[in-house]
Amino acid sequence: MDQIEAARKAHSSIGKYQQGLKFDLKSSPIILNKPRHHILHPVGSSSENASSILLKNISSEDLHSLKEKGLVSKNYNYETEERSIPGRLWEEWGDHELLMQELEIGWVPSSKWDTIPLYQHHADIEGRTPTHIEALEVAKIRGYSIPQEYLQKNDISRSEFLAYRASHDLILNHYCHTLGYNANFPEWKEKLIFFTGQFIIPDPLNKNKTPYIIDQLWVVRTSNTQVRLIGLEIDGEYHFQSEENILRDRERDIKLAATGYEIYHVAGWWCRIDPMRVIHEFLQTAGIFPDAINKLIGCHWQSIDDYRCGICNQPIVRHEGNWFEQIEHRNSIVIAHPSCAENYCPSDYYD
Repeated sequence: MDQIEAARKAHSSIGKYQQGLKFDLKSSPIILNKPRHHILHPVGSSSENASSILLKNISSEDLHSLKEKGLVSKNYNYETEERSIPGRLWEEWGDHELLMQELEIGWVPSSKWDTIPLYQHHADIEGRTPTHIEALEVAKIRGYSIPQEYLQKNDISRSEFLAYRASHDLILNHYCHTLGYNANFPEWKEKLIFFTGQFIIPDPLNKNKTPYIIDQLWVVRTSNTQVRLIGLEIDGEYHFQSEENILRDRERDIKLAATGYEIYHVAGWWCRIDPMRVIHEFLQTAGIFPDAINKLIGCHWQSIDDYRCGICNQPIVRHEGNWFEQIEHRNSIVIAHPSCAENYCPSDYYD
């Protein structure tokens, strides 16, 4: 889709959901809610062999079923193949119990940020997040109770998709030359151990109940012996359409905190306009990437209405890092659509 048309569509989508809400979507904060404190997890409280622990959690029948569904690589054999990437099993499963066991074992990954294990089986080159239904199918195999009607809708929201791709691209340095700074920063990426979408977390009060599925999980190192488990939730407008929805989310966050997860909520409508900025706001607020916002082109814009091309004055969005261009226009620096910047000729305004 043409970038200008995509921007018009994204901006117009926000007005459709304004009715009935008690706050203005276009001037709302990006960070909607955050935990009161960090939760630190010790690493390495068990000396039991890593492979023997992991193999207890999967039967040959379950492994075959996962391979048939495409959720685990068909040519991978956990019993004989050497685990060249620590955490390989929960990298592909995305499950709380396996993550806890990895932390118990004491896996501390390489300090090189370029060895970050991404959810590669489901995140293709476009940064496609695993879907909610894929996570629920894995949860069902793991023994959770999943009502059949929960397995019908095999997609995710546009906001979740854009936020996941922005995280994926930022971690892998896609478009880093167009973000307005050197995005290849080893300092904050050295802290990042693991990143995935649609992560499975059991209800702490009832392990067999349908589990919680969080939109993104970031496992971040604070030292060689401690990590934080940071969840990012992309909230759509429907989260605020009733007091019941707000209270349900609050109760969910309390249970997830009791399980050891810090949950940050961001505005899904902002993700439809500038998901890269949303992820930068999250990284800064969570303390992962200090001063992240000020390093980003367009950080001075305060409202969604500010997202206008400095040349054609049409709506603008940043769905990928290269959808913004900063140029000099009429003796000032403006942000423009790449197509407008490419066609702009300064002499046209001074004849």
